[in-house]
Amino acid sequence: MSIIEIILLGVGLAMDAVAVSIANGMIYKDITKAGYVSMPVMFGFFQMMMPVAGYYAGEIFGQVLKDHSGLVVLIILGIIGAKMILEGLKKLNAGKDGNDEHAEDGKKLSFTVVLLQAVATSIDAFAVGVGLSAAGVRLWSTVSIIGIVTAIMVVLALFVGKKLGQILGKYSEIAGGAILIIIGLKSFFA
Repeated sequence: MSIIEIILLGVGLAMDAVAVSIANGMIYKDITKAGYVSMPVMFGFFQMMMPVAGYYAGEIFGQVLKDHSGLVVLIILGIIGAKMILEGLKKLNAGKDGNDEHAEDGKKLSFTVVLLQAVATSIDAFAVGVGLSAAGVRLWSTVSIIGIVTAIMVVLALFVGKKLGQILGKYSEIAGGAILIIIGLKSFFA
């Protein structure tokens, strides 16, 4: 594979991570510096290591994971997205009742949420690893490029999400949750 092909592969694999990062940027208003570092690192790391796992597991687990990956992604992102939508609706209703106490709670991004999102968005990269094994590519240079491309795209997506969150205001949490559910459904039906 040429470097251009590997970069394009990285871009393709990173798209779910980008969409989730945009949603995170919209929803989590007070992302710390550690959050801005941990998301690209974790998303990039999992996009890099899942192909390695697929490369070595190959045919043994490749088909099983491929057969069930959509369901796993749907469950993880669906639960997180539904929770965000419910919390967003609660805040909207709290604001309508004149009880603004919960309407502007600063939502905190937890390590667990980022970890689950990173795993869910990188499951398809496992199957790519199986293909990389068959193609006989130089594994570590290929997956390193994939991880770096993902990390860069996630950084950019966080800033886009932050701007969208400012535009959408009080509806950003509902929109972000809907994005996660749509990604889960897309993975399930793909």
